[in-house]
Amino acid sequence: MVFFEDAIKLLVRIGLLDVILPFILAFVLVFALLQKSRVFGEENGQPKTRINITIALVVGLLFVNFVRIFGFISWFLYFAVFIVAIFCIVLLTSLVGIKSKLTTFTLIVAFIAVIVIATQKYIDYSVLWKFVIHPATLVIIAAGALAVYIVKEPKIKKKEEKKKKEEKKEEKKEKKKGEEPELEKLQPRGHGIPRQARTVEELLGPGEEERLGENEEEF
Repeated sequence: MVFFEDAIKLLVRIGLLDVILPFILAFVLVFALLQKSRVFGEENGQPKTRINITIALVVGLLFVNFVRIFGFISWFLYFAVFIVAIFCIVLLTSLVGIKSKLTTFTLIVAFIAVIVIATQKYIDYSVLWKFVIHPATLVIIAAGALAVYIVKEPKIKKKEEKKKKEEKKEEKKEKKKGEEPELEKLQPRGHGIPRQARTVEELLGPGEEERLGENEEEF
């Protein structure tokens, strides 16, 4: 018993209750929710695991930071409300059918908005807002948006290119079919021989046919 108590005290000193358990809880819940809901889309029929791991890792680290400052119990309640809210939103969108229409950008914005609302009681966002509305920051954001708009090809052009490629493939197939000569239909052996002659040939064996041929030559 003494050894067991010492082991637990050692784990507590290492940070089992302050760091490890809160991080594991936050990471597992967020990652499982993102994997199950597939809110960021699919890749080859599978959820985008890398994006889900990154978001779950960030949320887990933020959760650990706030737990160390404000305590585990108080922040566990806020985190539980946060998880339930996200789960309800995902469930409603999947039932209504809006899931296929949601984009990655809108989901990221909604995720950030929920985090800001949940943490505004403990964090002063006025400094962050001043940084966001700074002219240099706005110029960088505008330049990045313009670069993305220029580099990214519209979906309409991609669809038109796919249609053109499919039409070209069909035209090539039709040309190949027209160039291929029609093979003459093979007819069975003895097709041109009258029915009576064929019956005689079928009745006679190979030796009898030779004898008949010799007799005809003699006559």
